[in-house]
Amino acid sequence: MAGIGAGPPPEFVQAILVSFDPQSNPTLRGQASSSLEALRQSDDGWAFCMQAFGSAVEEQVKFWCLQTVIHMVTKKSRYAQLPAEQRCSLQRALVAWLQARGGAETDEPASVKNKFAQLFVAVLKADFPLAWPDAFSQLLCTLGNGLVAIDMFLRVLNELHEQVVVHEESNGYDSETATRVKDGMRDRCLAQVADAWYSILQLHSTAPALCAACLHTVHLHVAWIPIELVANPRWFGTLRPFLHHGALHDGASLVLKEIVEKRMDAANKMEHLTELRIVPMLTEAAGSGVQTSPRFGALVAALCLELLDCWDRLAGAAPPSARAAMLVPRAVEMLQQTLPLLLQTLACDDMETSHTTLAFLHSYVGRLRKLLPSQRDLAAHEGQLQALLLVLGQRCVYPDDFDFESPDEAEEAFLAYRRELSTLFKGVARVHATLAQEMCRSTLLRTLERLGEVPWTHLEVALWLLYTLGEGLPESMLRQKGGFFEQLMATLTASSASAYPHRAVQLMSFELNVRYYRFFLANPEHLPAALATFLDGRGIYNGDREVRARATCSCASSSRRSRTPRPPPIRRSHARCMLCSLISEQSTLPTRSCSSSSTPPKGGFRRPRPRRPFSATRTRVRAACSCPSRRS
Repeated sequence: MAGIGAGPPPEFVQAILVSFDPQSNPTLRGQASSSLEALRQSDDGWAFCMQAFGSAVEEQVKFWCLQTVIHMVTKKSRYAQLPAEQRCSLQRALVAWLQARGGAETDEPASVKNKFAQLFVAVLKADFPLAWPDAFSQLLCTLGNGLVAIDMFLRVLNELHEQVVVHEESNGYDSETATRVKDGMRDRCLAQVADAWYSILQLHSTAPALCAACLHTVHLHVAWIPIELVANPRWFGTLRPFLHHGALHDGASLVLKEIVEKRMDAANKMEHLTELRIVPMLTEAAGSGVQTSPRFGALVAALCLELLDCWDRLAGAAPPSARAAMLVPRAVEMLQQTLPLLLQTLACDDMETSHTTLAFLHSYVGRLRKLLPSQRDLAAHEGQLQALLLVLGQRCVYPDDFDFESPDEAEEAFLAYRRELSTLFKGVARVHATLAQEMCRSTLLRTLERLGEVPWTHLEVALWLLYTLGEGLPESMLRQKGGFFEQLMATLTASSASAYPHRAVQLMSFELNVRYYRFFLANPEHLPAALATFLDGRGIYNGDREVRARATCSCASSSRRSRTPRPPPIRRSHARCMLCSLISEQSTLPTRSCSSSSTPPKGGFRRPRPRRPFSATRTRVRAACSCPSRRS
């Protein structure tokens, strides 16, 4: 196996095939692995493998040979000791293999092409630009050979990004190597590389898959190359129609996102975004009929976030400058022009696409909180906030077929998504309480007016919005006499919403009664109706086990929170509620099946007869009914 012949020796090929076969004899596989490892560690093993790679037919053999040479190159102690002549020989062998790639008949399996790209970049890292100054010019010269050569060019650049540019410990990142390679490319070949990308993109009609791969490669490098190479009228004239092309839409979105996010100071960034005229470009693309994708959503969110960052940095610039003062209104104007597109993305049915907007929206709401001292400045954003509240309400609606018993992965993801929307809704409420209250009021009242015909999902979200609003506003607003919450709770208590025959609606009704218990203390005339929801077929006699359990728990919670002297008209209702709670604590909750209807059976519901251990319970209930000052 140590000799070098015209082709790989049969025993060498067989050893590799055995080592790759998990079904082979363990003894033979061990012997093959030992033999191959000895070859890998030998001084001239890499040269044998390069020759075997060029003449082998089997994919496994080519893969192993390339991996062996990579092992030698990445071991600095070994590669550094190679004579310059042998290093040049390896470079020539790599270029020769690339030059032989052209049409489809010269193609190789993806595993071989990726492994070759790893080897090419490993040698590049060690030798470019000092010992291999013409590496990229040689690579660029192969592009005219055909589509396979273009594919290899892109794979090499992708691997360059992974091995040299990406700052991760797992890829052995070395800042000195990265600086040396990138500076060498800037000095020698970046303009030619960008021209090559542009030429490849012109193949979009004949080779759309290769064009999409090129867009992916370009977006990896935008962050560190001179921005004028890709952010110019020629490039944008090519990228604009790609946004309308289904197969190229995502790739164009990736490139534009990187162009938008290019790091620079706030004033230069504003001029950069203005010159790009990217807002009308994205608005036009969104209206073209192409389905909004997560990549496009990320692009829109990135643009909004950059404009918000410019607004924030320019407004807080110290010392203030005339240039910054001039650019702040432009940043706000461009942001307001982009927000309808962002809200359209938030409203997208695809949850992954919608989710791309949330990071910006949290930042936007946080930025608006800085405007609270100036109601005039905040008023300029009322339209956007109102539209945001409406979209949040729409996106929080449960799917009709949501499985509450055993939610699957998609349904668990929706619950997490809804929790994040809840946080955002409460943030908006803190910024502009009046808008949030009016949105909740109109949603709930419209729903209650059509209670007999609305789907359960709409009623549940109307109740949920009222419940969530209570978390976002200060306690003083909840206690306001004759205020928003008191009016809506009075309307809700007088309605038959709690009798709606769906678990989610019934559970939310209980939660509302517990959250706004102070309403019932301040308005005791509504307390009997509220307590009845716990004690009849809507609560402890409901046919749904979870509803019964939640009714008992909520009832006990209400009892504990309402420990104040009670007027005689409500003592008996509260005593009955307390009895339910105490019986629940002793695990004697009725288990007979009952209708979920709120209408009591003929003769009324009978109180379960307590056994002897509950004499203390009976005594406490009688005492609560007979003594106005007795506390539960």
